This record gives sequence, structure tokens and C-alpha cells, in this order.
Amino acid sequence: MRPVAIACLLLGASACLSEPVFLGAVDAAAIDATPDAPPGLVTRTLRFDSPGVVANAPILVRLQAPCVDYAIANGGADIRFFSNTVQLAHEVELWNEEGVSLVWVKVPVTAEGEPTEIRFEHGSEVPMRTRQSTEVWSLYEAVWHLNGDANEANSASAMFNGSPMGVDSVAGIAGLARQFEKGVGDRIMFSGTNQLVGGWASLTLEVWVFPDDDDPLPDSVATGNTYLGKGDNQALVDFVFYNNAGALAANKRLDTNAARVLRSDADFTNQQWNYFAVTFNGDNNNDSAAQFFTNGARDNEDQFAADDTLEASDGDFFLGDNFVGLIDEVRIANARFSAGYIELQYAAISNESFVSCE
Repeated sequence: MRPVAIACLLLGASACLSEPVFLGAVDAAAIDATPDAPPGLVTRTLRFDSPGVVANAPILVRLQAPCVDYAIANGGADIRFFSNTVQLAHEVELWNEEGVSLVWVKVPVTAEGEPTEIRFEHGSEVPMRTRQSTEVWSLYEAVWHLNGDANEANSASAMFNGSPMGVDSVAGIAGLARQFEKGVGDRIMFSGTNQLVGGWASLTLEVWVFPDDDDPLPDSVATGNTYLGKGDNQALVDFVFYNNAGALAANKRLDTNAARVLRSDADFTNQQWNYFAVTFNGDNNNDSAAQFFTNGARDNEDQFAADDTLEASDGDFFLGDNFVGLIDEVRIANARFSAGYIELQYAAISNESFVSCE
């Protein structure tokens, strides 16, 4: 195992980016169930285990035959998902009739102590209520699947699309990912994202990273290899790789002359997928907590003064700055998600058999 570390560098911010349970309002549309299945309609039961009760979680469903009959699914247009009589919002990230299709389904609430079940229907021309795919990501400001689009569209809204520069598309943790090489200017800029994060009292950042750098890593945060950043040298947010005796660290730079470090004992190896999440919540009554997660597990947390908010920073979010490897599934939310939510996201994406079909 090669000791590698990661840092979240917040310059000019009063804190970094985290837990009471953030549930939000259940976002689903109740409709009348069809009592008698019409000819050509196929119904399946999908099941998965959740670490606890989590609301409004997007779950990655990997569909393939025989669970889905591609001949009657109309290119993904005639698929729908239900929780009892509630039709659920979904987004088709990849439709592959020769293999595995990727569909994100927003589940209103997961069960604790027993499998969560949702109903999957496809085929038939029975009129169903259309749900906008952006509803899946209503808790997020930005979700980039990095599937090789010319503008790397944001699935959460029509804003904040990306501009790839020199990066190739390769197989990722879910669908395609973007590949970055060092010293050739590989980068993706997300226009308009300079308005994100500044002044927020809550924040969750999520990103999947596959480091693939055989060169020795820098030994300081300031010269680290950035894979997710915002702005320039005065960036509010900067995730970097650097050597640090095998520890993971999240630096929260409170001003240009001071830094606070959040460390953990979680190691990860080169050339494998890693899921990182950092969360922050400013509380009017208690100290503000910044928490760092690696592969679904909380590594550490730090406390800041009450009423902390994240300061504004010039510059847009970007991916890649001397980083070598792959990046996939980048998300930004103006909310602090719970540890259970983070654990559920890691399980659903990393485990190809997470959702069963009957």
C-alpha cells in the first residue's frame, strides 16, 4: 500500500465543509396505482439494504436482462418506479440495450432493519405522470456524472455546465469518467459556479477519485495535486493529494496565515476508486462541525465557532490541476447530509449488486 493523503483546503473560509440527519421534505408524486396490469406491462421488485432511515436518497439502479425486457422498454422512455402508489423521480444516466443500464431513482425513505423495496415497471402504453429527471437531484446545486458530453451537463439544473479541456472519457465507477494527465493542461471548468458555496451555512461535497500517479507526490498541501478546486491560489475549496505519513488530512484555511488540519487514519491505495465527502454545518446554538468521510466512513471532525458560514470566493469550480487519474460523480449540495446518507451513497455506487431484482 502506498501512503497517500488528501486535503481539503479552504482559503479565506471560516470553516470547511457535514452530520445531524438531513432529511428534507419527501419529494415524490402520489398517483393511483393500476390495479390490473395491462398486456405488455412487466413488473419487478427491487430491493436493497440501507444503513438506516435516510430520506430522499438517489439510488443507483443497474438494470440488465432479465430484470428489464429491453424489447418493450422503448429506449428507456417506458420505465417507471414506485414506492407503494407513489411514482418516483428517476434519471437515466446510461441506456445500454446490449448490457447494463444506469438509472438513478430518488427513494422517499429507506427502511431500517429490513430491505427497502421499490416497484419497477416497464412496457405498456398506460399514461403515467412524467417526472422531471432534475427532481432526483433537488437537494443538490450541481451533479456532474462526467459522461463525456461536450458541455458536461449538470443533472441538477440547467446551469453550471462544464467545459472539458484535453480530458478523455474512459470507464468510470458509474458509466464513464474523465481521465486527467499531468502537465498537459487537462481540466474541466464549470461556468457560473463562482456563486456557489459563498455564504452557505451548510455544505456537502462528494467526489469519486481514481489516483494513478507513479511519481512521488508533493509533501505539502500548498503544492499538492488538485482534483477538485474552486478559484485560483486563493481558492475557497481545494482537494489535493500529498504525502502525509499515510494519513488523510482536510485543511481548512481560515485566513492566509493560518490553517487547521482535520486528520484521520484511513489510508487508500493508488489505482483504485475512492469516494470522498466533506460536510459542514453552521449551527446558531452549538459549535459548527466539519466532517470528513472516506469510502462511506466518517474519519474525523472538527469544531468551529457558532454561526460560522462559508465565505465567498472568486473563481469557478474546476477539476484537475497536475492531477493524474480518473474523476467521476461530482456533487455539490447546500445541505449537510447525514453519515447514513454518505454511507448509503458509497454502498449503492461501489457495489454492483447493491440492488437486487425479482
